[in-house]
Amino acid sequence: MKLLVRRALALCGALCAPWSAIGAEPPSEREYFEELPVVLSVSRLAQPLDETPGAVTLIDRDSIRRLGARDVYDVLRFVPGFLVSGWNGASPSASYHSVLDQYGSKLQVFIDGRSVYSTFFLGGTQRGLQGVNLEDIERIEVLRGTNSAAYGANAFLGVVNIVTRHTADTRGALVSVSGGEDGIYDNVARIGWGSDEASFRISTSHRADHGRDRVYDESRLGELNFRADLRPTHRDDVMLQAGGLQLSWGDGYPGALGNPERTPMMRSRFLFGEWRHAIVPGEDVRFSLSHDEEYFRDSTPYGDPRPIFRGVFLDWGGKAQRSQFEFQHSFSPAVDWRAVWGVTLRDERVWSPPLYYGQDWLSSQQRRLFGNLEWRPHPQWVVNAGATWERTSIVGDATSPRLMVNYHVIPGQTVRAGVTQSQRIPTLFEERADIRYLNTANMLVAWTWQMRGQVRPERLLVREVGYLGEFRSLGLTVDVRGYNEIMSDPVASCSYFNGRLLVGDKCNGSETLLMRGYEYQVRWQPTASTRLWWSHMSTRNIWPFASDANSFSAPQRSDALALFQTLPGDWETTLTYTETSRMTWAGEFDVLPPQHRVDARVAKHMRFGATRVEAAVTVQAASGSYLEYLPARQFKRRAFATLRLEY
Repeated sequence: MKLLVRRALALCGALCAPWSAIGAEPPSEREYFEELPVVLSVSRLAQPLDETPGAVTLIDRDSIRRLGARDVYDVLRFVPGFLVSGWNGASPSASYHSVLDQYGSKLQVFIDGRSVYSTFFLGGTQRGLQGVNLEDIERIEVLRGTNSAAYGANAFLGVVNIVTRHTADTRGALVSVSGGEDGIYDNVARIGWGSDEASFRISTSHRADHGRDRVYDESRLGELNFRADLRPTHRDDVMLQAGGLQLSWGDGYPGALGNPERTPMMRSRFLFGEWRHAIVPGEDVRFSLSHDEEYFRDSTPYGDPRPIFRGVFLDWGGKAQRSQFEFQHSFSPAVDWRAVWGVTLRDERVWSPPLYYGQDWLSSQQRRLFGNLEWRPHPQWVVNAGATWERTSIVGDATSPRLMVNYHVIPGQTVRAGVTQSQRIPTLFEERADIRYLNTANMLVAWTWQMRGQVRPERLLVREVGYLGEFRSLGLTVDVRGYNEIMSDPVASCSYFNGRLLVGDKCNGSETLLMRGYEYQVRWQPTASTRLWWSHMSTRNIWPFASDANSFSAPQRSDALALFQTLPGDWETTLTYTETSRMTWAGEFDVLPPQHRVDARVAKHMRFGATRVEAAVTVQAASGSYLEYLPARQFKRRAFATLRLEY
């Protein structure tokens, strides 16, 4: 870690050198206090980037559009340390540190403050991330690193906060249609109306494609969302949302008895309301209430022709519900102090006879108390101390504290250091699953899982240092994070004999995983028409028992570059490059060789009266097909065109 600190300070010195070398004055106090990008999802306090207790990547809506992304997963490829893949093209996943999380089950995702973490099966954010319309997004905030201190157990490895556009900014209509190779057919329609005191939006979208090459993974996704923003008084803001999505996708392998080709289906719907009330300047309260429902259908006959398996079905279907109430109070207890505290009450319920044999609705209640205190002992210093305490009805208590110190070395140059301890509470599935298979004679032919409810929370201790440098005269921003992470009590699969049957269970492993590494992102805008992004991650995982498989269970290096260029005549181009070194995904044993991908996009802007038009062509994997997740999974080069009208 000392080496990382020296490198960060050396980088600062090298970049600061031009000021002294050419005799220029350092930034003035006025420049120092100019408005910086403000983020909301780190400590629960609105903070500029140089005062947050952690490393944050911000992606705005213009960049999302110019990347040519079809979903949020495409966007997250440009966040340092994030890996995007999926066991097939219809089931994408994004994770920070793939060594620990290939399904997004240790990542928290919010859409306007509403968690989309699933209660069903293994949990995770995989389907929730698919259910947001890119055209509605204002920005995406990604905290790179654990944030259980602010948002509890599900934020074990980080937080993705998606902020959608205020309805007052989307009045009018928008239509977008995309079509191209591999069955790509996407469309979006949106209409907004109202006044500054009451504005509304309805948006709908559809996405479809044929998936990966030589894999049965076609997908069809449709969604409908409504949002209202009301301002009954100058001190009150009310947001109401409702929506739902339906997704069907191909899964399985031809001829595989335990995982045959089939077409699962998933439906979800939600209601969400939030009321913010400003008491006095610098003090406000927030109340929110949400209700989410999920329904999964995934059933197919077991293909073994032997009589004993007659009538046996493979079934992973069921229903899940989640209701949550949250209260939050932000205030300033004294000069140079700011504080936020609050409580969260959550009720989760699951019904799935195939996954929880002989049981009706299962439920889990959670209570959470959180708080963060920001202190400025000196204009150059910012101290953040926070913690979350939570209690669940199935596991018990867990506490996640954090202490982070930010130091403004000179205007525009900030270093930070801190320590965080997090815990991830096991899911209902990890505690209560009971999967049995019976034939038509009601005979037990297989018993794959019966959890004994002995899983303890996973623990993560993180020490990190960071550096944020802003060089406004150069149009340059550099963000560096170095980390030392120790994970203990990892939840893993184990087994025991239940009578004569060997049954699967979940238990805590005794090994401790050490992860050391650094990552950085560079944002440079040398001219008004040119922007360059570069992100890099280098990591080393130290396992107690080394093997060829786990030696590469995360890439030792990954890079992402993006060049945005505006051209004369209302043309614009985007060229991106991503690369990962040799790796395996967690739970897999086939090592993927180094992979790289090049995407290109060209767009033309036009205007016809009040109608704004954009025509674009995007080529994904322009450099050629590459492997994803497994050696048999190939992302094939494909192109699609988009026509977008807004008026």
